[in-house]
Amino acid sequence: MSAFTAPSCTKAISDEAKTQGDRQAICKCLKKALAIAGTYDKNRIPQIPKSCGVSISLPPVDFSTDCSTAITEYIF
Repeated sequence: MSAFTAPSCTKAISDEAKTQGDRQAICKCLKKALAIAGTYDKNRIPQIPKSCGVSISLPPVDFSTDCSTAITEYIF
């Protein structure tokens, strides 16, 4: 299994976030990954793309985020 870095992962997200459905799927995937991560500050999630040098926006995602509505406010 190959390792990946945050920038390559975020770049891949940026490349794949073309439709509303794509963005909702990314949100759901992010929720699953964060559930495994444990305790985190959801307000830091929107900082990830900037730290990785890509031009997308992420909402502050946590376990209660409704990806069908939350993601519509953010432009990828």
